[in-house]
Amino acid sequence: TLSSANTGTGFTSGISNMAPGDTVNRYVTLTNGGTLDAISLGMKVNATGTASLITDGTTPATNKALTVAVYSCTNGTWTAATGVCSGTTNTEIAATSLSALTTTVNFAVKNTLATLGTLNLKIETKLPDQNETTANGVPPTWTVQNGSATLSYLFTEAQRAVATTNS
Repeated sequence: TLSSANTGTGFTSGISNMAPGDTVNRYVTLTNGGTLDAISLGMKVNATGTASLITDGTTPATNKALTVAVYSCTNGTWTAATGVCSGTTNTEIAATSLSALTTTVNFAVKNTLATLGTLNLKIETKLPDQNETTANGVPPTWTVQNGSATLSYLFTEAQRAVATTNS
């Protein structure tokens, strides 16, 4: 039973008015409330909205879509107001465009979670720095200007490896 709880704002508040180069961090705590240890922790993102915010452009479009990265804070907690981890910071999922997160990506470092264990995460959403040329007031066809996207995060786990017990 994997559940998430907000630390600070978490996922309860939308993100608005991002400009190229902006980063917004959200903090959540995952809890394994089940009776078995969990393995293969991971995450995927369902994204809908403006295509140029979800998928990187290709020539001649050069826009860079939103990226999401996941960091864990082990042996400590995140301070949402400052973004500081009081323990060890690990990169679980490097910055990845939304279109590449439509299938589950497993966490790189902290990919197990003991029964009743918690994992403190920072979810970093970034609009990469980029330039778009507007000609005579007309933005390029594949633009991020005035776009919007709705993101739904799905955290996943698997049960621990099977065991044999002899009596």
